[in-house]
Amino acid sequence: MTEPDISGIANDKERHIRDYAIFEPSYMNSGIIVPEITAPQFQFTMMFQMLQVVGQFSGAEIEDPHLHLRQFLDVASNFKIPGITQEAFRLRLFPYSLRDRAKSWLNSLEPNSIATWNALAEKFLTKYFPPIKNARMRIEITSFRQAEDESLYEAWERFKELLRKCPQHGIPSCIQLETFYHGLLTTSRYTLDAS
Repeated sequence: MTEPDISGIANDKERHIRDYAIFEPSYMNSGIIVPEITAPQFQFTMMFQMLQVVGQFSGAEIEDPHLHLRQFLDVASNFKIPGITQEAFRLRLFPYSLRDRAKSWLNSLEPNSIATWNALAEKFLTKYFPPIKNARMRIEITSFRQAEDESLYEAWERFKELLRKCPQHGIPSCIQLETFYHGLLTTSRYTLDAS
């Protein structure tokens, strides 16, 4: 068993124990390095309204993080403001698209640890769509079965939704079609074969 590294504490001879319990405002900084916006009279009002329409992401298990990012990017891409890059705009606006546990997660990131939109999106998906969830979704796709009370159209729509929710499924198109076909009820297969 290795000893914990306390050299940073041991070398800090000038600090007293009470100093470690005192609140430091630097801990309140966001994980995002917020870019400066130099555009005159810049306001987020309309963007906030659009974010409310598409909904905020709370981090609940039933929510789709890929859909949230897609909707967020749709909102953000509707605004082109002179003097503001899309990167800066996304980094500034994204925290307002989160609430509840997702907002707490963002606030728990190491201050100033995220400098790019891609880094933020990657951290977000790593948190809310980890590899185990991807594996579960892939199993759900490959074990697809049409429900007894489900029409062929409804089964196809549900299957496409499973694929959409797991963009990294890695299943080739021909295997997707085979999986769907073999998961259908016999009557639905007859309908497809006859068409």
